[in-house]
Amino acid sequence: MRLGLASLLAISIALGAPAAMAWADGRREPASVAATRALEKARKAARIGDHVAAIAFYDKILKLEPDFASVITERAFSREAIGDLGGAQEDYHEAARLEPEQANAWSHVAWIEALRGGDLDQALADSEKAVDLGATVDAVSTRGFVRYRRGEYAQALADHDGLVRRYPRSASLLFMRGVVKRRLGQEAEGDIDIARAVKIDPSIEALWARRGVTP
Repeated sequence: MRLGLASLLAISIALGAPAAMAWADGRREPASVAATRALEKARKAARIGDHVAAIAFYDKILKLEPDFASVITERAFSREAIGDLGGAQEDYHEAARLEPEQANAWSHVAWIEALRGGDLDQALADSEKAVDLGATVDAVSTRGFVRYRRGEYAQALADHDGLVRRYPRSASLLFMRGVVKRRLGQEAEGDIDIARAVKIDPSIEALWARRGVTP
């Protein structure tokens, strides 16, 4: 998954595509005033990269409204950002339990499984389920990442090719497509994609390196 929370939300607003805060029941805001205030603070903290503070606010919301799937997903993003992959995995599984018909719920589950180097067969099955439910950018990019982890580079390239055609300015998608091309022996083409990605976002190579992906 992966464009990151800010990018996913921007795409969700622009295209109406499901992302971290867009769920089938349309519920994006808490029911109580206290939870609403906490959510505002959580999102502000997450935007500036203070994920420890964000998690504390998300915890407060979930004590008040424990079945708020989109908040569970947002907390998972912050847990992932600080390296708590186990906590993120727990949250993603809980969100999928609460919203089993949501494509992105299953793509998040598949993403974290692949990122942790876990059961890649299960990760592929979950990513396929996500794509079947709705071929969102999150679902397809996650399937591409899972296929990359499995060494299925031709299939991974097909996923990323389709997404880059839709989002040609996505540094994350371009970078991953470049990496996949290099794995297929298309080094010149891959280097072009990677250079374009770094020009768009100079931090993108470091981001993917933290995820264990290098050219």
